[in-house]
Amino acid sequence: MVSAALLARARTLRALLAGIALLVAGVVLLLAAPNPSFGYFAYAPLSDTTFLPNVHPWQERTGQVLVLVGAVVVAFALGRLSVRRR
Repeated sequence: MVSAALLARARTLRALLAGIALLVAGVVLLLAAPNPSFGYFAYAPLSDTTFLPNVHPWQERTGQVLVLVGAVVVAFALGRLSVRRR
């Protein structure tokens, strides 16, 4: 029969692996996000375009959220694994 402590440790290790996977996925999305274009803008804009300030691609926002959630999960799992049980 498997003890409750062993099951809790296995669950915590799974959470740690899931957190690391979220961190990696977030970093990949942040690196894959298209870079903003900077260029010469001292000319009349095209008539059919509008200026949209602070437009960020979805990869950037999703990557930031995944990195944040992954870091919190990893910190919680490592803290739980570092506790010495008696």
